[in-house]
Amino acid sequence: MLNRGIASLAFVAAAGLTAPLFAQVTAAGLEQVRDDAKVIVRIAEAADKDLPRDLMKRIVAEDIDILRGKQNDGTYLYASYTADEAGRREKGFTVPAGDKLVQLNMKGEASYAALLRLPSRRYLVRKNQQVYVERVDIEITPAAPGRPIEREVVEIGTWLAPGSERLITFPQIARASAVTVHARTDKEAGPASFEIVLLEPRLSDDPRSPWYRPVENAKVLLREIDRRDKDKVASAARVIVNDPLLSTPSYTEPSPRRDAWVSPTLGPDSSPSQNEELYLELRRIEELLSGNEFDRREGMDMLRQTVRRLRPAL
Repeated sequence: MLNRGIASLAFVAAAGLTAPLFAQVTAAGLEQVRDDAKVIVRIAEAADKDLPRDLMKRIVAEDIDILRGKQNDGTYLYASYTADEAGRREKGFTVPAGDKLVQLNMKGEASYAALLRLPSRRYLVRKNQQVYVERVDIEITPAAPGRPIEREVVEIGTWLAPGSERLITFPQIARASAVTVHARTDKEAGPASFEIVLLEPRLSDDPRSPWYRPVENAKVLLREIDRRDKDKVASAARVIVNDPLLSTPSYTEPSPRRDAWVSPTLGPDSSPSQNEELYLELRRIEELLSGNEFDRREGMDMLRQTVRRLRPAL
């Protein structure tokens, strides 16, 4: 494997950002995750004030994809999408005045619903006009592997008033979607502003994954990078470097069968950084439990897994 020693930050960028995606979690992939963590430790130690946060986050995000077993079709062996809002992607349109239907098109990646939104104001200074929506054409590529492309026509046939919204839920969570809205305005009233918003699903890691703990540690690292504290960044990265699950000499490819997933356990002498790792894990749980409903749910799942892992040692 390519030696990922750190000669310069330029070399770091080239090594980190050209990493391939693995259809299986391979020994080479695990080694890359550890090497990338070493790179981030070195960057944090050498940084004066500002950390190259965007670069570091992209490297860690690619490593998380490796640990999740990202496949060529965009699905994951050890993670799946849930219809919980994790973000939004918006696109604005102008519907011209007239009684002729126009098509408003938007494409996106992972999504589970489209929100049709009519702002109350146009350019912040003018009152917006109502829009008649005849129908919405939806084309989705399901997130579930092996499912064919689905197409659906949703009949609306009503006027949307300024300040109103209309939610269109997809029949399945999509890893790629295309939405076409057929709409018009009142030709006597003038043009109108219109928005299509794609609701992005939450990507949830299955706690039965063999790599669940390293993924959670990588998430902690991402949060520390956002906080700009280089000492905490280095500490979180060292947890990944010292994780025995990422050691390759005794590596055996796990079965991707979901009923064969086993939660990893730690022996009392398995890692020299066990206390530091547990502290970071509990701190992440605390942060999640103080967040919104979806964060609290993830925090409770993570807490249960931590308790189960530690139970034999108590």
